[in-house]
Amino acid sequence: MYKKMGLLMLMFGLLFALAACGGGGDSEAPADDAAETDNADSPEAGEVSLVAAGEEAYQKSCISCHGGNLEGGAGPALTDLTLSKEEIIEVIKNGQGTMPGGLAPGNEEAIAEYLLSQQ
Repeated sequence: MYKKMGLLMLMFGLLFALAACGGGGDSEAPADDAAETDNADSPEAGEVSLVAAGEEAYQKSCISCHGGNLEGGAGPALTDLTLSKEEIIEVIKNGQGTMPGGLAPGNEEAIAEYLLSQQ
């Protein structure tokens, strides 16, 4: 009986220790934000973060139709775009052809920057 109770206490102790360590990822976020803020004065840093945000938004909203490498699929390939940034934003906002508009609200500019960075 004492062995079972000791094993049970050990399991609870491990569970407690693992639960206490589980939030470690959040503590790093402010440091990353602070580093980004320090470099925010340079235009290149802003462009890089906008492109990164665009890539993330593309992964969430566009990849299923346009592919992971912009190669196309259900939607057309986005590898050789001839559209301007403003035109890309308009297509994302309003849709075109069979693509509905409004699939990435608030991320249109970032996605446009990402797509143009891949050309």
